[in-house]
Amino acid sequence: MKKFFKSLLAAGLILTTSLSVNAQKIAHIHLDSLLVLMPETKKADQDAQDYYKQLETRLQQMQGEYQNKLDYYEKNKTTMSELIKTATENDIQRMSQSMQEFQQNAQTDFQNKKNELLKPIYDKANRAIAEVAKAGSYKYVLDTSAGVVIYYDPSDNIFPLVKAKLGIAANAVPFTNDKPNKGPGTTPSPKK
Repeated sequence: MKKFFKSLLAAGLILTTSLSVNAQKIAHIHLDSLLVLMPETKKADQDAQDYYKQLETRLQQMQGEYQNKLDYYEKNKTTMSELIKTATENDIQRMSQSMQEFQQNAQTDFQNKKNELLKPIYDKANRAIAEVAKAGSYKYVLDTSAGVVIYYDPSDNIFPLVKAKLGIAANAVPFTNDKPNKGPGTTPSPKK
């Protein structure tokens, strides 16, 4: 009888443990949709566009200087001494390399700036998600916008709860950015 009681107790513990593991609440949210609705994202996007314009303006200035030097060289190369011709060719080559380096560095710099502007927004969204998850006793929250969740059992979508936590109206419409933003240096290269 004692053995039977111990076996029954062990089975009960195993059953209780497996039920509590299976009872963990899982939720999901489409984080990208949430971020687009946050008013801070529109401001960050505008700041990124302004920064992009600064980089693009500088690149265009460099391209203009390069094109002027190249035009001058093409127009006067037959009358230039070999020393001046060689020095001008070297200047043109240095300017071309400088533009290429600027383009590469500007693209990286722009992406870093954009990440810097978006980080506080991601942090705010993540804090709200964590608060909603804790309040709802969720053990896991999956981001369905990341595309890494192949399948999930039906779970609670906490998107409306997080929107409410952030003070975003239920009928909020995401802003649209009709200017694609690929980074500086997407303008055509100057003629050589």
